[in-house]
Amino acid sequence: MQRSNKFWLPVFVFGLATTWFMPTVQGDDKEAQQVVPSGTWKWERTFNDNTRTFVLRLKMDGDKVTGTYQGSRDEGKITDGKMDGDMLSFQYKRETGDFQFTVKYQGKVSEDTIKGTIEFSSDRGTREFDWEAKRSTELEDVLGNWKLKIETGEGNVLEPSIRFTKEGDKLKGAYVGPRDTHREATNIKVVENKLTFEISGEDNENAFNVVYTGKPRGDSIKGTIDYDFNGNTGTVDFQGKRLQEKEKNAAAKPAEKVTARGHTTDSLKTVQQRLVDNTAVLVDVREQHEWDQGHLEAAVLVQLSKLKEESDSKDFVEQLAQILPQDKIIYCHCRAGGRALVATSILQKMGYDVRPLKAGYADLLKAGFSTGNQQLTDKLD
Repeated sequence: MQRSNKFWLPVFVFGLATTWFMPTVQGDDKEAQQVVPSGTWKWERTFNDNTRTFVLRLKMDGDKVTGTYQGSRDEGKITDGKMDGDMLSFQYKRETGDFQFTVKYQGKVSEDTIKGTIEFSSDRGTREFDWEAKRSTELEDVLGNWKLKIETGEGNVLEPSIRFTKEGDKLKGAYVGPRDTHREATNIKVVENKLTFEISGEDNENAFNVVYTGKPRGDSIKGTIDYDFNGNTGTVDFQGKRLQEKEKNAAAKPAEKVTARGHTTDSLKTVQQRLVDNTAVLVDVREQHEWDQGHLEAAVLVQLSKLKEESDSKDFVEQLAQILPQDKIIYCHCRAGGRALVATSILQKMGYDVRPLKAGYADLLKAGFSTGNQQLTDKLD
């Protein structure tokens, strides 16, 4: 693939400064790309005039492949998954009462298709079927923190990052440039197994627009960036990696200061200002009867008892995401500060930036936080 070198890449577009570098010129890509089965795959089969959809979610690590299988009536983890060249194989086992069966899958993986066979074995015998699965990149496949890499030539490498969260059926993207410049991504779409998003704005009266287009494959992504800087246009390649929990922690900013017990040292004035700026959410983790007796106007109710009981529930986590955006700071409060610490440990495991307040409900009222009524304040049922 050729890249034009007649345009200069404005590094400031990606968050550094108004400095110009020549984009790297890529030669023809003749090297065989490694086949990566990571991601979501779907296929259909018809049984007795009923068409059923099957879903496979895979993750590749070296030549080992792990993941989950979801049928119309069952779901579980796959076993013995591996890649041998471009050949994928794995098994799925299930027991239903006294009936046990094993399904062996084997197929050749191309960019967006797996073609092969399914071998179904039980005490009743063995049957073999043709198998063809299609890649089906979904919103869930791109959620999380991504560290991007852009080589601009002359040894310069830019490493912006973006965090994708889901609100309803839409994606939101919080983009951070290499100089810690923050911008909101727009026009985020996942269509035909491609992720696209835009970063645009104006700096020193210079308008710019950057369009990322990439193909997510599990925890990696590769694609191109089309940029327009005051009419100067060009295209460069980029790649990226989704950060795992340990990497998130390593790449994160230094930990927020806390007291000996673990409460945030953020002042209540800071908390109030962040709520006004809409960069934070205040969560009341007390119970329903306490909330009904009085609560803060700015708060949302997430009962600690529900957090403890349902934190592993997919439906609960999705419902929680509707009122707690992961790109905002979460401040937790209770009556006296103890339950806020417990709630913080649970929410942090879900990926939230949580800061427990030592100040309880009465203390917050004294500090100037307004009371609210249940009709005007969201809560998690």
